[in-house]
Amino acid sequence: MFEASVRMVEAHAGDRAMSDDSGDSEDEDADAMVRRERRQAKAEAARRRGGEAAASGSSPGSSRRRSTARDMSAADATSALARKGVTLDARPFGTFVRALSLRDVPVPREKKLPWCMRIIEELYDERYKREQELVAEEDRTGAPLVKKDRPFPLSVVEFVKKRYGLPAIIDQNCIDLLFNTVRKRRAVVDCELFARFLEEHYSEDELLFFLYVRSIAQKVLGNVSFRTMWSELGRAGSGVSKPRLDVRQCSHIARIVFASESDPHYLSFMANVKDAAAAAGSLDVGDVLRLAMEDYHDTVAGDDDEDGFGEADDGRDAARTDQLVAEADRDFEGRRRAGGAGRTEEAADAAASDERRTLLERLSATLQQTNEEYVEQLLDQVDGLDDEAAEEMRGQLVDVLAEAVDGILMQAINDTERGTKAVSADVNPIGARFYDVLGRAGDGSSDEEVADRIQALCSVVIDSHEVGVAMEPAVKLLMEASGSADDEADDE
Repeated sequence: MFEASVRMVEAHAGDRAMSDDSGDSEDEDADAMVRRERRQAKAEAARRRGGEAAASGSSPGSSRRRSTARDMSAADATSALARKGVTLDARPFGTFVRALSLRDVPVPREKKLPWCMRIIEELYDERYKREQELVAEEDRTGAPLVKKDRPFPLSVVEFVKKRYGLPAIIDQNCIDLLFNTVRKRRAVVDCELFARFLEEHYSEDELLFFLYVRSIAQKVLGNVSFRTMWSELGRAGSGVSKPRLDVRQCSHIARIVFASESDPHYLSFMANVKDAAAAAGSLDVGDVLRLAMEDYHDTVAGDDDEDGFGEADDGRDAARTDQLVAEADRDFEGRRRAGGAGRTEEAADAAASDERRTLLERLSATLQQTNEEYVEQLLDQVDGLDDEAAEEMRGQLVDVLAEAVDGILMQAINDTERGTKAVSADVNPIGARFYDVLGRAGDGSSDEEVADRIQALCSVVIDSHEVGVAMEPAVKLLMEASGSADDEADDE
């Protein structure tokens, strides 16, 4: 599986204030919302009993319109959020969004990492408990049970429904979970893994493997509760830190999972663990689980991963543009192999593939440089910020811009079928330029011509309406920060 050697954007800074008291207070806020919704529901019921229901019943067409309204798709949700100034590409999470039956998409709230992880770990615990109960039932009856597995995204929505029960709170918390998971996935491996399950990049079988390895890791760490751990991490001054696994502990886990030290999967997994742990001598639990999942996924995916993409894979890793362009390259190669080219053609195709890969890496590097130059131009227009404030603001601007550019480029990749289909420059200028860039592979274009086409694509992206909409709130915040700094200077 091809992995691009460059990253287009810098990773999120993560949650620097992980020790903030973000745990119980946010749960209390959600409980307060539930109580308020219930009071409103009771009041509405009382009004209906008092006769107001008859008045509303005089226009049955309104209820019919509500019942037949089309549920919001992931693409609709993405567009609706963009109109509200929120950059979130929900398209890779189609099953999850459709399960919400949205009529309007709520504006997501920024949450701390412990809030996300408490929900995620509790979801994992509940799913694994259900699987254990099924195994126990099979042992008791002596007959295999017919499982009716629901896709993991539906399980997530059902979990939130059981917790809150009220549609408005369910929608809000599900969108909050999606938004914060996507924003944190680059910097936090735990969020990256959850996002891959939520977008169905990993299958149900792979989910069970993950839960099994996770349960073994918990036992090796002394039956630690990851959910409780994140609750403690959300409390200021708790003194709790995330557990780490050394190479010996990882070997113990691998022996249980793979049964034999001579198993090729054991050898592959341990080689990756030793490489990853070489510097620090130990690994975060999330990194160990990621390594196990990547090895297992490569095993079960087989040739399917090489020959093309299923619907669930089309938009995966939306916040990681380097992987998206790598997928474009891989899909192009799969289509070519499916054509049954002869040896001579295969040699020519291999050379063209190398050129495409180089083009994609150059595009990633140029996009990153364009992003950084754009942010620097914004900061140059602001006076009065000290170095620390400017650096923090730079990080925020880069994050917002990177997500916007990621979404735009993913749309271009999808619209051009990963660079294999031409589109109209009048209707889709970004897609047309993306197709033009990839078309330079093997056509004899000079280095200068290629650079000009890549720069043209980057310029159209950075000048797009979508980038303007995404950056507007951040730029407003920047100007407000500048004004505050000027006021403080005047006071002095």
